[in-house]
Formats: sequence, C-alpha cells, structure tokens
Amino acid sequence: MRFEDSDGFTYYREEKMKTKHLKKKAEKKKKTRSIKRGDAQTLDSIKATLRRRIESVTSDTLKRIASHSETASEVNKYRGQIRQILS
Repeated sequence: MRFEDSDGFTYYREEKMKTKHLKKKAEKKKKTRSIKRGDAQTLDSIKATLRRRIESVTSDTLKRIASHSETASEVNKYRGQIRQILS
C-alpha cells in the first residue's frame, strides 16, 4: 500500500493479512502452473529415489537373513508397508 507523510514523503507498506486462511489463499494464488508442476515433479523424484534406496537395502538384508524365515517375513511386511506409504 502507498502512504504519504505530512511532509510529502511517500512510502510503501506491505499489507498485513488478518487470518491464516487468507495468507494461505494468497500464497496459493501466487504459484503459477509451471511452479506447481515443478513442485510435483520434484516430489515424485524424491519418492522414486527413496523407493530405490529402500528396495536396495531391504533386498540386501533379505539375502543376508534368508535362513531366518520369521525375520525375513517381517522385513517383507515392513517393505510392503513402506511401498504403500510412498505410492
């Protein structure tokens, strides 16, 4: 907002939002479509990397503990849960 002093000095002040809801709404409007798509692609990339790393670690662990069937089945169960969360 633009304000003028009694001496004729002009200064600008940022308009304050009154509620959290209005702040979030204003932030949402500022994002363009390309920024939103970029954010979504970044998130997908992070999830894919995380999936690959978890898959690598769990498969190596399963190879090492193959003789312990109870432990291996538990690791498989957790592996499935992690996949479900990341999908």
